[in-house]
Amino acid sequence: MTPVSFIILFAALANLTLALGVLVRRHTRRVHFAFAFLVSVTAAWTFTNFLLCFIKDGMALEWVGRLSFTLAPVIAYGCLVFSWNFPEVHHPSPRRVVAKLTAVFAVFMA
Repeated sequence: MTPVSFIILFAALANLTLALGVLVRRHTRRVHFAFAFLVSVTAAWTFTNFLLCFIKDGMALEWVGRLSFTLAPVIAYGCLVFSWNFPEVHHPSPRRVVAKLTAVFAVFMA
């Protein structure tokens, strides 16, 4: 295990721990769920990059690589949703149509 792969694994585990820590504390606001979504998707993307360091099989390498590229636009969508919800005071939420169209666009980009 190289030092770089150890750092990648540590980043994935730290993100997953942060997401679980936010959800375990029984937060019920939308901003907490948006943050947990963002951090957990980032953890999944980081973990797929960790797996790419060790996979030697061609088919598995292709599928994990595709999963890694699929998670990248979902991270961008998570950032957008988190930015819509973060400053909870005096912050207008987008219309539901805009939010749904943005989600469809993120899925389309993946």
